[in-house]
Amino acid sequence: MLKLMMLSAMAAAILPDDAARQLESAVYREVVQGDLKGAIAQYRMLLGEASTARPVAARALYQLGLCLEKSGRPTEARDVWNRILRDFPAQWDPKLGIHVT
Repeated sequence: MLKLMMLSAMAAAILPDDAARQLESAVYREVVQGDLKGAIAQYRMLLGEASTARPVAARALYQLGLCLEKSGRPTEARDVWNRILRDFPAQWDPKLGIHVT
């Protein structure tokens, strides 16, 4: 019984949570399939869920900004990146090279 409990705990630690899987699905849709409109919808859906972990939400916002920029919507992209700076300063990485004015 103890072994089963330990294996369950290990599996839970290895498997990403649902939000992280949804994020990777959206990134795949964006990068591999080139479906920016679908990826934008997935990122927004993910951001609308209150249970999304902060690092996942920050990455979803970053990816959303990239999609908006690629879609020719730089003003919306800048607004998203400003939100990252405001709401997720701990997740901001200046090495990303994103310049938000």
